[in-house]
Amino acid sequence: MNNSIYFKKVVQLISDVLGLEISSIGEKTILTSIENHFHNSNFNDTQQYFDCLSNNPEFLQSLIEQIVVPETWFFRDLHPFLFLKKHIIENKDNLLKNNNIKVLSVPCSTGEEPYSVAITFYELGLTNHQFQIDAIDISQNAINFAKKGIYNKSSFRENINLNNKYFKIEDNLYYLNDLIINSVNFYICNILSHSNINDNEKYNIILCRNLLIYLNDISRANLINYLKQHLDNEGILIVGHSETHLIQSFGFKSVNVPKSFAFIKYDKKQQIIIKDKETNKSSKKSNQFNYLEQNHINTIKYNSLVDNYKTIEPSEKVAKKPQAIKEKNINIEKIKDIADSGNLLEAKELCQEYLIDNPTESDAYYIFGLINQAMDNINIAIENYEKALYLNPNHYEALIILSILLENKGDKAKANLLRARANKLNKGA
Repeated sequence: MNNSIYFKKVVQLISDVLGLEISSIGEKTILTSIENHFHNSNFNDTQQYFDCLSNNPEFLQSLIEQIVVPETWFFRDLHPFLFLKKHIIENKDNLLKNNNIKVLSVPCSTGEEPYSVAITFYELGLTNHQFQIDAIDISQNAINFAKKGIYNKSSFRENINLNNKYFKIEDNLYYLNDLIINSVNFYICNILSHSNINDNEKYNIILCRNLLIYLNDISRANLINYLKQHLDNEGILIVGHSETHLIQSFGFKSVNVPKSFAFIKYDKKQQIIIKDKETNKSSKKSNQFNYLEQNHINTIKYNSLVDNYKTIEPSEKVAKKPQAIKEKNINIEKIKDIADSGNLLEAKELCQEYLIDNPTESDAYYIFGLINQAMDNINIAIENYEKALYLNPNHYEALIILSILLENKGDKAKANLLRARANKLNKGA
């Protein structure tokens, strides 16, 4: 089946349905899932197998269940939830003016994220009549698991001491309080198909973490635009820590709270549409930190940030950098915030100087790689991701992004090795 035309059709089918950028997971990983699914089915003929996948939604869903692997835990990354708590405290009256606070969690996986939101709200003294939490995932198995509310120790990786208050612990299993379980509305839904969400529904808070990085450009643009449509004009969008650079060109700006990965709309009407592969190719610059000021556009047009950078005289750069680092007390988080705000040239200059004083800091090379990738300096980006991994072989984000870049350049063997290392880290987390 490996070399058959039908396998390629199945891969394309999965990519179309899930909106996946195949290289983000790895063709080999998807191939293994397809082969296992095929051998466990009653089919001996690959044509019949493909036809059944194409015409039988339940059979296709059974393959999707093997490809989608849940990976989450309660209060994951912690800081977004600390921000959420602060945001509710400071804006409670305004948020409750329309009766309740509406939250969307997508993908919700096995439920830890939306349940963490519910716990946060109850800790703030809110009642279940004051908020609505909708949670969506494409996986039937994940939703079924979430509804049971029974977890093991792997779902608790943050230093949060709330277990005794909201869980009953028996035989090393954690049984979630029914109050929390009943506070979340779960839906099985492919968010890319725009089903199960009322077209007029507006959410005050949307959490879409660690999905965008796996989508192809068209699906990512469609999803971000769709989420923006359903986000209240004063609402908050929270993404994954590796995804902040992906939404800057879609009318969002950072709330400037470190590690919250939270964004608000800066242009309420802007909508970006990626129509075809040719547009896709030119969109690579905008998908990394590129902050565009465009209104009412149908296709993406890009400023040549690389050309702008080349027009700056070396003497100007040399004069600025030492002063910026020493007098402004710049650290790597500040540099990342500057890049997130769209000031790529300034961020690049500061990061270069920062690396002179901190030549063994892996995160600095990682951020420098992101900045160069945003400016389409792919070879320099690759070089810096490799340096980050040399200093910290377990740098998960560098492993993922470098594997994608190398696969795009045709080095599939090395990309697969990096992806295998990342998968091993994920499973052992």
